[in-house]
Amino acid sequence: MKTYDVTLTRDGKWWMVAIPEIEGLTQARTIGEAHEMARDYIALALNIPTDGFDIHAHAETVGTVEHVAQLLEDIKTTRAEAERLEREAAEKSRKLATDLAAQKLPLREVGAIMNISHQRVGQLVKSGTRAG
Repeated sequence: MKTYDVTLTRDGKWWMVAIPEIEGLTQARTIGEAHEMARDYIALALNIPTDGFDIHAHAETVGTVEHVAQLLEDIKTTRAEAERLEREAAEKSRKLATDLAAQKLPLREVGAIMNISHQRVGQLVKSGTRAG
């Protein structure tokens, strides 16, 4: 199904709705209405049904905030990297807890070394044993 890119820009109380591929421009009061207006505009301009295509709408400028779409993409990338790092840290924690416990250290001692509770060490050791 064909997808049309739609750029939304806030202008006072209105959202300007640009559809560059067909050189279309309309306006709406809300984001929800902007999607509807874009869909109606494309359907009328191309004489096709409103459910015959998809829309990919993104806000580009909102007030004095520019490049909103790029900032959102940067946030998405940063979050994905943070999630990857969190998984890596969790795996390293499991391995360290399991390795230290294998040295016959009491869980309280392992917890003191890792600066976590002995209960958490028990959880890590149990999950590390299952994973390995």
